Amino acid sequence: MKYRIWTLAALLGLVLAGCGGSEGESSEAGGSAAASHSPLEDTLFLKTSPGEPLPVRKVKDESADDAEVLVSGRVKDFVGGFASFTLVDKSMKHCAENPEDKCPTPWDYCCVSPSDMAKNTLTVEVQRDGRLVKESLKGLGGLDHLQEVVVKGRIRRQEGGNVTILAEGIFLRR
Repeated sequence: MKYRIWTLAALLGLVLAGCGGSEGESSEAGGSAAASHSPLEDTLFLKTSPGEPLPVRKVKDESADDAEVLVSGRVKDFVGGFASFTLVDKSMKHCAENPEDKCPTPWDYCCVSPSDMAKNTLTVEVQRDGRLVKESLKGLGGLDHLQEVVVKGRIRRQEGGNVTILAEGIFLRR
């Protein structure tokens, strides 16, 4: 009898782990979009496209610091508990686009070389009063891994070539 209870508890734990999100997100760290409505959904997500965006690689290579930009790409990773994600140039093929790759997490782009990823990614952050918002964007407005988006914001360049977009608006392409 004890064995059945332990097996049932372990199975339930696996089911909950598989359905409960990833990347360290919890109700304390950022909440679930289903649990409550976030003000970010009303203020950040755009109902119409803000214009003709540039690809990630072009923005990263050619835009000056503090320039206002429109950039398009796919969501790669979310920063658990914070309003931030990695945006990848759409020219990069994620693992699900390779029929022979059976990767369970195609949004990690494990089939792409790290040097190519470095050239074709940037960080998107939502800040308020100069600080990163402590709320996950995953699930808000339907935002998820590999979602194609257009981000309106300002460029911030750091030493070492890292580029961040301080997002003022996000449009989800459907």
